[in-house]
Amino acid sequence: MSTCGISRECIQKTFECTNALSEDQFLKSRMVSDAVIRNFEIIGEASRKISPDFKSVTRISNGRKSRV
Repeated sequence: MSTCGISRECIQKTFECTNALSEDQFLKSRMVSDAVIRNFEIIGEASRKISPDFKSVTRISNGRKSRV
């Protein structure tokens, strides 16, 4: 899976885990908060693997990828 695909999957998982929770419920659920933190770590790891050339010509804005 590509680094963008990995990031997209982690974002989707995070949304699914937290969408129906209030902030208080999220903070009280160690399992959910740990899963969200882990997904953020994976997104960070994947983003470091994106090539500098791709980063220099691509900008993410409002969820849309566009060439600069």
